[in-house]
Amino acid sequence: MRVSASGGSPVAITKVDTAQLHFASLAVFPSPMASISLYIALHHDPSKAANDTLYYASLDGRENRPLFRSQSNAVYANGFLLFGRGDQLLAQPFKPFL
Repeated sequence: MRVSASGGSPVAITKVDTAQLHFASLAVFPSPMASISLYIALHHDPSKAANDTLYYASLDGRENRPLFRSQSNAVYANGFLLFGRGDQLLAQPFKPFL
């Protein structure tokens, strides 16, 4: 949720994709660019983990896009997304599209 510094009603910045069987969106990570956030949508049933997805969202709620299937969160640093896959740490070039 996002709330203006001056107060007001909370606004959701993440949207769970129920069509992909996501149960909850967890682990929201603000990026150094204040206008975007990365979050992982997970299912609590391990048999449905193949649908776990990393998303990219704008804090104003206008954009909410899946990036790729992932079972780990990611962080943005110096033009790269850093994330785990299996037992490896990966870095993928990433240019925000907002």
